This record gives sequence, C-alpha cells and structure tokens, in this order.
Amino acid sequence: MSTVTVRLRATPAQQDILMDPARCKIAVCGRAWGKSTLIALGLTKASQEFPGCYAAYFTYKADFAHHVMRIMRKSAAFMSLVRRAYCQFPPRFEMVNGSTINFYTTAGLNRGPRLKFAAVDEAAFIPEDVFSNVTVSSGDSARIASTSRRTASLARSNGFCPLPAGW
Repeated sequence: MSTVTVRLRATPAQQDILMDPARCKIAVCGRAWGKSTLIALGLTKASQEFPGCYAAYFTYKADFAHHVMRIMRKSAAFMSLVRRAYCQFPPRFEMVNGSTINFYTTAGLNRGPRLKFAAVDEAAFIPEDVFSNVTVSSGDSARIASTSRRTASLARSNGFCPLPAGW
C-alpha cells in the first residue's frame, strides 16, 4: 500500500482535534481560525483510513460547501487520490480507493448512506431536526461539528461538549 502526503497544513490545535480519539468533536473557534481546513483534513483522513466509506460535509449554504471543496482541490497530492470530481450540486469526490466524499446543504438533506465521518459546518445555524438527522445517519462513525457562534446553546441542546485543545 502506498502512502501519499496531502499538503494541507494543520496547526497544532487542528492536529489535536483531528487526532483526539473522541467520537464527537466540536471546534469552538472564531473567524480565520482554520475551520474549513480542519474539515478538509478530517474528510480526507476518513476517506483514506476507511476504503469504500462515505464521508460527508453538511452546511446550510452551498457557498460553504464549494469553499471546502476548493480548499481540497488546491492540493495536488489530494487530487492524486481522487478518481473523479463532480462540481454539480451536490458536489463530491470519488476516491481511487472506493471512498466518496459528499458535500450537502441542509435544504435538500435526507438520510443517506451510513457515514464514517460527518462534518457539520456552522452547526449553530442548522435547524435542530436536521442536525439530529445528521447524527443519526452517521451511526457509530466519527463526527466533527464546527461552528463559530452560539456554540454553548448548541452543545446544551445536542448533549455535546467542546474538547479543550489548548488554543
């Protein structure tokens, strides 16, 4: 099995979050912290650790989904792992190892395949029923939720606690 280094740089705090063994993770951070890069790294990591799996990015705006996809496309090493990239909505990457990374908006969200990794961006702006569908559909998989506002109320209402990452 060959190894490819994906050149998306992670800060020490981002590495702490990615490598933490906790199943549910919430990144409590402000603007320009690197939440999109963190999500791109998490999606890439999951798609390579579990060949044939489904990973998904959920957000409430299509622009956010395209932004994360653009971050991933900038890495030549990442694109070497991609068999085919679809830019039509919903965009997705089909990986060489059979994994798929899907990008969804919550407007058209329905329960899809069992996910190994679900990234929920700006989770505080996503209605509660949609957020619970994301967590239910991901089953026993690893998950990460990323938000920059109203995280305290999100954590209370969904029973998640932010992880200390020494920021």
